[in-house]
Amino acid sequence: MLVTHTGTLTRTEQLEVAVLAGPRGTLLAGLTAAALHGLRGFETDEIHLVIPHHTRMPRLTAVVAHRSVVLGNECGVGRPPRTTFERSVIDGACWSRHERLARAVVLASVQQRLTTPGRLLQSVEIRGPVHGIGIVAESVADAAGGLDSLPERDFALLLKRAGLPAPDRQVPVMVGSCRYRLDAEFSRWGVCVEIDGAHHRDQLQSSWDMTRQNDLVVTGRHLLRFSSYQVRHESAYVAKMIRQALAAAGWR
Repeated sequence: MLVTHTGTLTRTEQLEVAVLAGPRGTLLAGLTAAALHGLRGFETDEIHLVIPHHTRMPRLTAVVAHRSVVLGNECGVGRPPRTTFERSVIDGACWSRHERLARAVVLASVQQRLTTPGRLLQSVEIRGPVHGIGIVAESVADAAGGLDSLPERDFALLLKRAGLPAPDRQVPVMVGSCRYRLDAEFSRWGVCVEIDGAHHRDQLQSSWDMTRQNDLVVTGRHLLRFSSYQVRHESAYVAKMIRQALAAAGWR
């Protein structure tokens, strides 16, 4: 690459230089590549690269190089050359500093209609066992709607461990002319619990959820909402909130 000006490099030029400075086989990767593929909301000033595992990368400002033994068909698309969108999303999630960010990256890739859970799952299988792949695979399952049974089992175990009463499950409720189905209801105390999955982030679904929540609250019910992530990974908080709601409603 030949730069023919003395000014500040554009973002595209910075990406080209980073790739060319790396060893043979260097590619843009992670959130850097995902943004070039069209993912919105996760742009980063850092330039993430993936390089063959046996090579070394010279030190460059704001460039983060990750070694990988798995490249193959998942790499070398576009210009500047980058990993495929699915591989970029998975790597970006695995390299995230926080599980919440990793989960958000995976769910956003599907919600923005840039890929499908099936393609992500295939890429997860190709990627193999790496740090952080567990939360990525779990998030892919949530994006596919596979949370209907797993969080229910996790939720039941959470309540048992916390010494909380067992609720009625999948309770049909009529409010005016509207019929709703609640994930869990402690009917004796008027406390309801909803477990939200990936589909609840959709704008239309979110609006419907708010309408349902308002309808239930005006009938005197106490409605608690938790994400499937919280049920799985923040069980102490979920149990605490349910215990407080039940105690406020008279449970001892």
